[in-house]
This record gives sequence, structure tokens and C-alpha cells, in this order.
Amino acid sequence: MISIDDSPSKTTMEIDRLSFGSMDEFRARMYQCRTSDTKSSIDFGPRASLMSGCSDVDYQNDPILRYDLRDYKPTKADGGVSIYEAAGYEEYIPDRDLASLLNARGEIEIAGVVYKISKTGTYYFNKDLEGVFLDSYADFEESVGEKVDTLLYKLRDGIFRYATFSIDDYQVYYASDYYEEIEDESLDASMCEIAADESLFINPMETKAGTTSSLANLDYSKYPRYNSKAKTVVGKILQSLFGGNKAFDYKFTSKRKYQSKFFYYDYVFWSSIGVNAKMLKKNLLWWNKTKASELYVGWGMIVTEMPIKGTIPQLPNAAPTTVIRDEYNVYFDKNETVAYVFGMNFTQAQINSLFQQGIKYVFNTVKNKTKTDVSGVDKILLAGPTSLYLIHTPGGKSVTNKEYCEALFDKDFSIGISLDNLLNLPTKWLEWAKAIAKGTYALPNIKLKRGEVRSAVRYDGKIGAMTIYKE
Repeated sequence: MISIDDSPSKTTMEIDRLSFGSMDEFRARMYQCRTSDTKSSIDFGPRASLMSGCSDVDYQNDPILRYDLRDYKPTKADGGVSIYEAAGYEEYIPDRDLASLLNARGEIEIAGVVYKISKTGTYYFNKDLEGVFLDSYADFEESVGEKVDTLLYKLRDGIFRYATFSIDDYQVYYASDYYEEIEDESLDASMCEIAADESLFINPMETKAGTTSSLANLDYSKYPRYNSKAKTVVGKILQSLFGGNKAFDYKFTSKRKYQSKFFYYDYVFWSSIGVNAKMLKKNLLWWNKTKASELYVGWGMIVTEMPIKGTIPQLPNAAPTTVIRDEYNVYFDKNETVAYVFGMNFTQAQINSLFQQGIKYVFNTVKNKTKTDVSGVDKILLAGPTSLYLIHTPGGKSVTNKEYCEALFDKDFSIGISLDNLLNLPTKWLEWAKAIAKGTYALPNIKLKRGEVRSAVRYDGKIGAMTIYKE
């Protein structure tokens, strides 16, 4: 039996907080954090960060941590369990680089504004209101607040919470052999009908060569498929790609399920875009993560759109062209091949049609127009007359004997590539690219144009799978 450790927590460090004078300073630290081979919390983050052990801070007497860790019961077997783990931030802040820069309360300060991430969303307020926030935090977490915009709530004058993790759609599917492990066996026939509706299955996903998981090659038409319609968020903060997160449960039994989410975590000052899957087992009243034989997440063509800001210069009188570059992605610590395509000059209707036809059609169109094969690249930047479109080509990722699998497509609230210093780009197109770059980066406003993700699990000899897409 695991014994409960009732000894009082020891105060070994004060809860400090990183402060940045501007958003550019913060982004530079994120780059530095990723690229350093010898990073440490002392060099890059606060002394008391989310990665600190629960026993290293006096969480019982801190107004924020006392609430965030209210369900945490330390045991002698815990060892050095971190606040990140104990408070459940693994799901809410999957980007560990970001988590390492937040203090033990989940806070950071940028340009005089304090941002605090909690399970209910992202709070932000001027730092002179910190005392009010600390005194009322527990009440704020239990309050809905006054809705002042889509996903934005006012808790008190000057204190706001953005519903970063709001799930505006939650759906449950049942396996064909689903049963109640204790009660009578039952089956939700209506869900089976949804899963079997062949009219929903469009444009099957193709994964890149090299993905070895057998789960990548399932007949996904036999499993649930759901259309996630993005919504526009009107307000002074960033637009959500999806208008909220989409979460789905696939139940094997009343006590065994896997859950998948196609998410856009908008923390107001930062963002993460991706797909995850986790296996869960119910113990008494709670669902806890449990290991699966294999978990897989994959994606088809993901297209994000960013409108070109400011005065758009006239397109040059030059032939369509493509430049392919090998680039290092500092956020994901990997090399990528990016194709920059200029001069297609499609109408909006033609762009919509292009993306509806799928990735092979995009490859063929670019080759026909610019005489360049882009079928082997990781990303394609398609510069339209009024918007930039970033296309993530299909891929996948799998893990074995794990509880959780995740793939991130992008982070930061920028388009994820650079238009500066494009080698081998004809002079006229280079001048046009540089002319639109400054205004575009000043206020990026990204939304999902098209996307499809898949996930699957192998557990106890059974397979579950689902697809989430936006046309």
C-alpha cells in the first residue's frame, strides 16, 4: 500500500517570475531555449518553474498553487514529482520549452502584462493588479465571468481570461463490441451508424514514406470521422484556428477508452497547433492514463492562411517561380525542406478548389506552373495575391508501450517561415516578398484553411481509430 506523506512541504525557493520588455524579447528567449545544448532553469527560466519539484516550493501556503494542486496528495513513492506533472500541465502545455519559462504558478510577464495559464484558460492583467488576482484566484477559477468577446471573459476590471482550452465540441464513439465491464452489456447503435456513414469519407489521408506503423495504413473509413468547422474569433486577441478545441472519446468498454484532440492552444502570448491521442483507464471515479501497445497520430494536408497586412504591392510582371530551401526549424530542432511558390496568382475560388483536390493535386499544379517538383518537401509556402498559405505535407508519428502520443505542427503566432533573404529568387519576386514581409509579421492572424488528422490505438489486442477534418 502506498502511504500518504503528511509532512509539511519545505520552503526551499521563492516563486520568482521572468519579465520581458517586449514580445520580441520573449520570442528571442524561446529561440535561445530551443537551440542551447546546455540550457538550465537558472540560465533560461525562473528559479521556481513548473518543472520544479512540488517539495521545492511551499505550495500549501501559496494562493495560486494551493488551488492548482488541491487534488495532489504527496506520497513517499512520488520522489521528485514536478508541479508540471502534479497539476496536469502535460496536457495543457505540451510544449516543454514554454513550460520551462513559466514560473511555478504558470506565469510569465511581457511588457508589463502578467499571463497565467490554468486549466480554465489564460488570464492576463497589468502587473499592478497582481494583488487583486492573488486574493481572488480561487474564486476566479470557479467563476464563468462576464463574456466580452468570443472565448474572452472579464473576471474583474482589468482582469481577463481567454478560454484557451474551451472544448466547443465533445463527442463519444463506441466500439462495435463495446460493453459495460460491471453493468449489463450495452451498445449505442446510433454512434455505430455515424461511424458507418460512407458519405462522410472524403479524400483519404496519405502519409509520407517512412512511416512504419501499421496503424497508419488502417482502413479509416471503417472508423468514426468528424468534420470540425472552424469559426472566426472577432476581437483584439489572436484568431483561433478552430474556434475552440475538438475532443473525441473512443470507448472500448465502460472503463477503457482512448481520447484524441485536434487542438489549437492559443495562450494569447504564444500558441501550439497539433494533434494528440492518449489511452485512459477508469479507476473508481477517475480516468487515468494507461499504457497502450501502440499509439499513432497522423495528418494529411494541413493548410493555414495568413492575410497579407498593410498596403499590398502590385504583383510583379514575372513568370511563376518556386524556390526550394533547406531550413532549420529552431522550435522543433529539426531540418525541413520548404518550397516557396510565387506567381500562381489564383482567384479565391481557384485556391479553394486547389486545396479541395488534395496534396497530389497541389504537387502537380505547382510542377505544371513553375516546372519544379515539390513532392518531397515538408512545407509549401504559396503566396497568393492577398494571403500567404502554409501547407504542411502529410506525415505521422507512433509510439509503443506509451500512454500518450502527440505531434505539433506549429508554435508561435507567426506563419512559421521567413520571407527574408530567399536565395535564388528572381529579383522582382524577392522585392515583392520583402515588401509584404514587414507588415505581415507585425500582426499575424492565422486561421485554418483545411486540415485532416488521424489517430489510432492498439490496446489489449483491439484497435480503435478516428479522423477529424475540416474541408
